[in-house]
Amino acid sequence: MKISVVYDSKFGNTQKIAETIKEVVERGNEVKVIHVTDTKIKDIESPDIVIIGSPTHAGNVSEATKVLLNMIPKDSLKNKPFAVFDTSVASFGQNIFMKGIIKFFGYSAPKMANVLKKRGAKIVSIQSFFVMGMKGPLKEDEIKRVKNWAKGIIE
Repeated sequence: MKISVVYDSKFGNTQKIAETIKEVVERGNEVKVIHVTDTKIKDIESPDIVIIGSPTHAGNVSEATKVLLNMIPKDSLKNKPFAVFDTSVASFGQNIFMKGIIKFFGYSAPKMANVLKKRGAKIVSIQSFFVMGMKGPLKEDEIKRVKNWAKGIIE
């Protein structure tokens, strides 16, 4: 199976997840990990499955990821399987103000999924992975969650 793992990362957390996904799914598969700014439309259209990850910035997808998603022609994905993930600050343990901000703005993975669905994609999984603060690091046990999630995508 051909798999593209496309990511954007500001502080390295989303990149670490993308690389972990590759480690999990590369056995018996052809896996390409690509930074979003180096991604071509063929990297989206030709693999059997595409996994896209973005950090959540102010409740939204990173600007570079938005550019890529907007480059994909409408209805060009015709039920192509996609999994999407984001890195975000968890609302758990936050003060009431931050919980409200997170609840109001949300996370970027569902927003990526909505754009991809409009272009014909079949979304097989949506996941958020959590960081301890704006810059990270990843929350304890998130790499284990990433590995389990990645296994589930290709099974």
